[in-house]
Amino acid sequence: MAEYETEAETLLLACFRRFAAFAAQERTGRENMAQAQKHLYAVLGNALGLYWHTKEFPDVLDRLYKQYEVPEVELGRNPFMRLARLTLRQPNATAEVGKSQLQRCAAVLRYAAECDIQADAFLTFISEQGGMVRCARLDAENHPSPERNRAERQDRERLAKMRQCARQLRDRTLTQRLTDPGLYMVLIEVAEGGPRMLGYSPTDERGARRIPMPRQDL
Repeated sequence: MAEYETEAETLLLACFRRFAAFAAQERTGRENMAQAQKHLYAVLGNALGLYWHTKEFPDVLDRLYKQYEVPEVELGRNPFMRLARLTLRQPNATAEVGKSQLQRCAAVLRYAAECDIQADAFLTFISEQGGMVRCARLDAENHPSPERNRAERQDRERLAKMRQCARQLRDRTLTQRLTDPGLYMVLIEVAEGGPRMLGYSPTDERGARRIPMPRQDL
């Protein structure tokens, strides 16, 4: 057990050193962002190594969490957030990356771990997958957040209610209902029974810009 603890501490210290290099490069400006990214990848690679090293003896990692006062993750959240908070920091400081970047790093770690990627293959894996942003997006698809699940459920319920209130579109139906001057966005569903208006709402020039330009032959 002592040997496992020593190796775990070695991996964590490697994370700290690389993170310090990452923070230093990032502070110098955008011209060094590529170099900073290399250090960030190295931190995550070492963090992944720490995860696999302590997989058999999770108490070793728990002691490091307690030593550096890393709080537990809320139920339903990404458990790798705790590992990200432990490793993306300097020894006696809290994590110095922003919340969104911390969440992205945690997502990348979870995605790599679930793909059974070892630390020495981490950089190649990230490159082959298209970078950190894409890996985080793939992780989000595998693990939708509670907020996303709730939003999607609300969207489905709202669309179901709109279908219940839908009006069959016949001649002048739209023009008779949309009487106030201004721009409108209209949601129309085309089905076997013909087009139906599900709903409409006033908009402005900004909203209108999101509508694709119609083809000239329509």
